[in-house]
Amino acid sequence: MPLTAPAQATALPCEFLGSAEPTEVLYEAEEPVIFTLTTAFQQRVLAYLAEGTPDARWLLLAPCGDQLLDDLKHGRVPVQAALGASWLWLAKLDNDNSWGGAWVVDIDSFPQEHLPERGLMLLPEHEPVLSTRAVGPRLGRSSTPASVVAYVANATRKALKQVLEHTLERDEQGRPADALRASHELIVQRFEYASFEIAFAFPTGRFDDPALERAVELLRKGITWAASEHDAPFAAESDEEREAVLRAIKQLTPPTTGVIERIDIGGRWMNHRSVVLRRAARRRVQAELRRTDTERVVSVVGRLREFDKDNFAFILRDTPDGVDIRGSFDEELFDELLESFSNDDLVLVVGAMRAGKLYVAAVSAAPHEMPDADGVEASDRSLPPYAKGG
Repeated sequence: MPLTAPAQATALPCEFLGSAEPTEVLYEAEEPVIFTLTTAFQQRVLAYLAEGTPDARWLLLAPCGDQLLDDLKHGRVPVQAALGASWLWLAKLDNDNSWGGAWVVDIDSFPQEHLPERGLMLLPEHEPVLSTRAVGPRLGRSSTPASVVAYVANATRKALKQVLEHTLERDEQGRPADALRASHELIVQRFEYASFEIAFAFPTGRFDDPALERAVELLRKGITWAASEHDAPFAAESDEEREAVLRAIKQLTPPTTGVIERIDIGGRWMNHRSVVLRRAARRRVQAELRRTDTERVVSVVGRLREFDKDNFAFILRDTPDGVDIRGSFDEELFDELLESFSNDDLVLVVGAMRAGKLYVAAVSAAPHEMPDADGVEASDRSLPPYAKGG
């Protein structure tokens, strides 16, 4: 629908607007599309070309201080958010470059087809690699619980880490100690309260790493599958890959209850489109996991060895059957596990075992009363016999 002067909007004296010549062009396509102007009061405003017709150009004008302009130029704020940060005017610029009128408008009621797309950054290279948006009627700028912020951030990081662990294990060349963490440690680019969204920039690791590229491909494939409505099972090269991807995608689906009703995933890694994951997607992932799930809850006694502080991993040795177990843990367990490692303590580790790897949920000092390997109680010993080393 062509833009016209909004009905019943407050009109503004055009002399307030000053010169129509751009002060700084920020983006252009045959003509300036996003630029700054200086008002008659020497105030800088951000201008956006909402529509161009043979007779006139319609501009949206918003105040633009130094910080907002810097954020816009460096990809820390989308164009629409910059326009909606304060007051907003609609101005008509006639063909003779004179102002034909100006009106106060509200960005929330302004026609969406004449606004920049939500989340659109000033330059293509500013687009986040991944954006995770939690949507629900009770989420907003002043009503988002801290648990939702944590959920969005942790779910995205853990999902990428899950598939990266699988793809890195296929790399026969080996990796430096910090490879995994550097690859999945996404950088927060911006927050946006539209319900609640976090946009992520490239991880600290290199994106041209084949393992990371493969992980992103698997993540995109799994998200697309979970969001679809057909009944086909998730196709993967192996059961291990299927389970790794499904567990990663489950992290990104909305909980079956609570304030989050859906999760929107977008960004460059999603081929510049948004995929919507509703609660039905979580049920679908769970049903598919039940067909291939190898997870079992275990509790194992042993000593922490080869403690990898960068990648939150370790090897558990001196176990009852003498088998070494690779383990990983979340950051909140770091101090406790590091202390046990430094003191060479015998510990009881509880977690989920998948594909020979232990994902730790809790850790404590090993109790003194432990059964021997043959089931005989060892209550009169300070340590069970299998904990003496070997």
